This record gives sequence, C-alpha cells and structure tokens, in this order.
Amino acid sequence: MATKDREGLRWPSFDRATDRAVLEILHSGRVNYHTGEWGKRFENAFSEWIVSSSGKQKKGKILPTSLSVSNGTAALHLAVEALGLGKGDEVIVTPYSFRASATAVNNAGARPVFADVGADHMLNARTIEQVITPRTKAVIVVHLYGQVADMGPILALAKRRGLKIIEDCAQCLGGEYRGRKVGTLGDVGCFSFCQSKHITTAGEGGMIVTSDIEVASRVRSLRDHGWTVGSSPKVYERIGYNFRLTEIQSAVGFGELKRLDRWNLPRRRKLFEMLDAGIRKIAASTGVVKSFPIDTAARKASFWLVPYVLDAQKLRVPVSQFIEETQKRGADTYRILWPLMKELPMARSLVDDTIGFWVHPTYSVNDLRRTLRVFRETVERFVK
Repeated sequence: MATKDREGLRWPSFDRATDRAVLEILHSGRVNYHTGEWGKRFENAFSEWIVSSSGKQKKGKILPTSLSVSNGTAALHLAVEALGLGKGDEVIVTPYSFRASATAVNNAGARPVFADVGADHMLNARTIEQVITPRTKAVIVVHLYGQVADMGPILALAKRRGLKIIEDCAQCLGGEYRGRKVGTLGDVGCFSFCQSKHITTAGEGGMIVTSDIEVASRVRSLRDHGWTVGSSPKVYERIGYNFRLTEIQSAVGFGELKRLDRWNLPRRRKLFEMLDAGIRKIAASTGVVKSFPIDTAARKASFWLVPYVLDAQKLRVPVSQFIEETQKRGADTYRILWPLMKELPMARSLVDDTIGFWVHPTYSVNDLRRTLRVFRETVERFVK
C-alpha cells in the first residue's frame, strides 16, 4: 500500500534531526537492542506519549509498558500468545482488514471466528455478540483507516462475558476514544510502523502496549527466544522468537514520534478537513456518497486513510473502475486490495464500494485540490 512516488506526494518522510542519531549508532557499533539505549528510549517515550492528550501527559497517569517489536504482525502474534490463547480457544476477528489480525490467531493454534462489521467499517458489540460461543476467549478489534471503533459497548460486553480485548491499532496511531488513546482501552494494544503508516521505523517495526505486568513479562520473553529476561546465565522458560527491533529503527521511531503531535497529526487533520468539505459539497449535489468517515469528539480519528462509501447504484460503472479512473488521472486514491476473509454482507459491500483518500502530512494543498478536482470530474462523467 505504498504511496505513489511523485514529487509532492512522497511518503514516508523523515526528520533531518534523526540523521545524526542514525550515524552515531552506526559508528558506535551498538546496533542491537541489548547493546544500545535507543530501543529502551523509544519504548519509554511511547509509554509517555500514549497516556498524553494533545501532546501533554495527563497528571497522575500510571504509565503502561511499551515493548518494541520487529513489525505489527509480530505485535499481534505476541499479544495473542502472551494472553495465553491457544488450542481449543476461539478469537473473534474482522473479515475486513489486512490478514495479520486473523493469522496471528491461527499462528497461536487458536481458531479465528469472523464477525461482520458495521457501516463504520469496524466490529461492534452487536456483531461480536452474534458469534460468541462457549469457546470464545478474546476479540481483536481493528481500528481501521485511522477511525476509532465504538469501544464503550465492546468493553462492556467483554467484561460481561469474560473476554480479553486486543486492539489492532496499526492504522490508527493517535486515534482517541473519549479522550483516551487507542491501544490503552483493551488488555493489549498493537501498533505497526510499516512504511505506509503514520510513522515508520525505517520500513518495518511495531509496538505492544499493556498495563498488565504479567503480560508484559511474557511478551519480553517471547520476543527474545523465550529467555527469562534478566536471568544469568540465560534460562529459557518457553518457546520464543527473535522479534526485537534494531537500534537504528528505534532511533528513527523516536524522532518521528517527537513530531507526531506537533506536525504529523495536525497536518493530517488539516488536509482531511479540506478534503471532507470538498467531498461533501460534491455529494450534496450528486448523492453519490453513501457514508462518510467517523470523526467525533468521542471517536477522534487520526486519518491514516480517509474512507468514503459510494452509492454504486448512482454510478454507471463499478466503484472499482471508478477508482481506477481517478488514479489514472492523478488522484491519490485507494481501492481496497486485501481479500475478504469471509463473505459477510456488510463487509462485502464495503470492500466493493469504498474509496480511500491518502492525507499523508507531506501532501500539499495543491495535491488535495488536484485530487478533489479529479474526483468531481470523474463523478460528473459516471454519475447516472
């Protein structure tokens, strides 16, 4: 899902201040998590950031544990195992997302059970409850496109039914539910720093966040070959993996996290507001947009991608062809490319009819104007 490499539309972009840190690490020879300090520095900074609001830490907040890992898929994998989920257990997942949220369950030996999504593209308490069985032990809630799932009813359901909640925040760094950052609402939060995400740790990377001390301890061990962390000589208490992040990646992540609240997220919001105003104006005159992105005081979006659901009945061509036409004419739009993991009605319709718009912070106002112009002209061309 890499963005087109055109002048003015380049992503990712890195802070120049990071360059020196990367070179210092290279010349020091301390490039591994266990030999340097950047991995721990990045984790500590992430813990402080995730309990903050508008870039300021909330007083009296107990910091959760943040643990860096090699990628977002590894984060999900370790979260499932650290919660003790395995053979005989069922974990409810979405059919409408990148496959890592479901394969993490399979990798642990548990069974993924697919629930349909709501019109907001995400699982909700009603769709989850429809597929709960006596074997259900957990739910992986994906905050999709930078939108935030309706977590209140989901958490209430989980408490009532004794379920663990893993938040997949790969596409929602900085999203908030009722003033709390996503990743801190459930039992474990998982983040991705892949190339296309809000920030990247030089191509790949991930983070696990939890306030459960025992879960954090298991994650530390699992990501490091099953070693009982701190034991010397090393004692191995479980089968584990090598899922550590490198020092260079951590330094890059640290630098990008520092400017997330002062530049990255505010810029995304500004571009979204411009985009949304233009799309709504086109929609008002044509009726071609069926539903709009979720961004409210209670469910504050972070705009990784901005999704609009088109009314296919109003167009003379399939939505997939409509999107391809906008791309040919220079709009930076996105058509969902991941396969639907189970045929469920709402998920099917959203895969077919959703158009996404990129709002990476390096984009200019002129970039957005061009995209809006192309979208409007394509609507005029194909609307019935």
